[in-house]
Amino acid sequence: FGIVSLLMNGHALKRLTMPDSQVSIENEIACLARLSSSPTHIAPRLYSAWICPKKTERVSGSQFVDLSLVFKAMTDYDCYIEMEYLDAKELRYIPERELTARVVKTLIYKTLVLHYDYGIYHNDLHMGNVLYQTHPNGTVSDVFIVDYGFAAEKEDAGWPDLVSIRADLMTLRKSILDNPFLMEEWRDALTDIEDEIQGWFDKDLPRRDLLLLAYCNK
Repeated sequence: FGIVSLLMNGHALKRLTMPDSQVSIENEIACLARLSSSPTHIAPRLYSAWICPKKTERVSGSQFVDLSLVFKAMTDYDCYIEMEYLDAKELRYIPERELTARVVKTLIYKTLVLHYDYGIYHNDLHMGNVLYQTHPNGTVSDVFIVDYGFAAEKEDAGWPDLVSIRADLMTLRKSILDNPFLMEEWRDALTDIEDEIQGWFDKDLPRRDLLLLAYCNK
C-alpha cells in the first residue's frame, strides 16, 4: 500500500495517507524498524519516518519516529517512510522459468526467520508482497518480503505458534498456485515442498532445526 518514489540520494520514499490507515502505518514502521538490522535482509531497511501536514514538518529528529506520540485526529496529514531502495520486481511478475525451488525455499526460510527470530506474523503474504532481484543473466539473486500493514508482532513466551506460520505459508502457496501462467509440473513441485514443510512441523522440530532444514534445502 502507499505510493513509492525514488529519491536523489538513492533511497525510496513511501507516502501513506492518514488517518484511515493509522494502524497499517504503525505496523509498517514498527516491523521495518525491527527488521532493519537483520543479517538475513528480509525486508527493505528503514532510514527515517515522519508526518507532514500541508507544509513539510518533521516531527522528530530521531532516526525512528514513535508514531504513538503523534497520531492524533490528523485529517490532512501524510506519513513518509524513507527506506532502502530495492531494484526489484513483484514476484507475481517473475518469468515462469525463474520460479525455481531455490527461490521458493529461500522465501520459506525468510518467512521462518520472520516468525522465529522477530515474532512477526505477516498476515498478507502473497506474490504481490514479495519482491525479487535478479543477476545480470536474469536468474533470481534474492527475494524480500514487503508491506507489513496487516502484520502482527508478539513477544509472548512460546511465540511463534505453528498456526500463524502455516497461515503465512498457505497464503503464499495459494497465491503462487493461483497464478494462471504456472506450469503444471510446478504445481506438483510446490505441493512436494508443502509436504516437506508439513513433515518438519509434524516432527515438532525446535526453531534451530527448522531454520537449518529450510536453509540447507534452498
